[in-house]
Amino acid sequence: TADVVRIGLLSDRGWVVVLALFGASYQLFPRDTVNDAIEYGGRQAFGYANHLHPATWVWVVAALVLVVGFWVTLRVLSVAMALLRYHGFRLTEHERRLTVASGLLTRMRTSVARRRIQAWTLRESALQRWFKRRHLRIDIAAGVSNNGERRDLRELAPLATPQACDALVQHLLPQLQWPPPQWNAVPQRGWWRLCLPALVIVPLLAAGAVWEVGPWGALILAWLPWSALRAHRTMARMGYHLDARYVAVRGGWWQRWWRFAELDKLQALRLQRSPLDRWLGTSSVWLDTAGAHGSVGLCLRYLPEDEARVVFERLNAAFVKRRVGR
Repeated sequence: TADVVRIGLLSDRGWVVVLALFGASYQLFPRDTVNDAIEYGGRQAFGYANHLHPATWVWVVAALVLVVGFWVTLRVLSVAMALLRYHGFRLTEHERRLTVASGLLTRMRTSVARRRIQAWTLRESALQRWFKRRHLRIDIAAGVSNNGERRDLRELAPLATPQACDALVQHLLPQLQWPPPQWNAVPQRGWWRLCLPALVIVPLLAAGAVWEVGPWGALILAWLPWSALRAHRTMARMGYHLDARYVAVRGGWWQRWWRFAELDKLQALRLQRSPLDRWLGTSSVWLDTAGAHGSVGLCLRYLPEDEARVVFERLNAAFVKRRVGR
């Protein structure tokens, strides 16, 4: 139970409840009624506060209390959701089949054959990294029920130490060497491309804010240094590993991730170059597996063009060899 509580404390699942409550309020009550209630409540609260004529430090303390209170509420909701979903979590293996059972009010039991696992994803947020924890998910070839709901196994370790995750991967894929002995880095010269959206959008937002509220609106420009730092550190962490058995990519800085798949599980390859890639002399190799999902793609990004073509040809040769072997 302590580990399940830790899952809730180190995740942002409470936002799901908050957003669901907002959505339900607009569905159950007329939109105008909800908007009027929020507006009326805000006017009453600020009117009462102004009537008291508080000092500046009181406003600051009140704001901090509200922020901390909201954060604590989110953590409580996250813990509640984690208990409902992961209470009694148990991963077992029997005759090359993995089974997960978990749940507090409703006990769910899902299983999958090991041969159906197509790709693997390790993730860790900054908060999880500070507490030395990670999250291990898998992609399955199928798993959609008749009514369109996904009922297959997705999480092998909702929260575990890096050593436990690596040991689990090594046990289930004994033919691979995980983690890789060496990562191939991505050149840093094009790091600024990762913050291009901010370089375009933030100045426009700042100009609009200055027009509306005056010089204080220029504070929005403070986002640019953070965006540049994040882009530089993200590019610095990008890398890939490729050998005769599997391909792996890594990325992220604040939110780190690792994604890998056996070469035998690849379904499609694509060598892609955007106009910016042609200008910088880079290319990206996109890989696809059955059942691929999530926000992390299996892609070797921003490689030098010659290196990308060598990697593509190597992967294509393995892809063709597997097809011929069948």
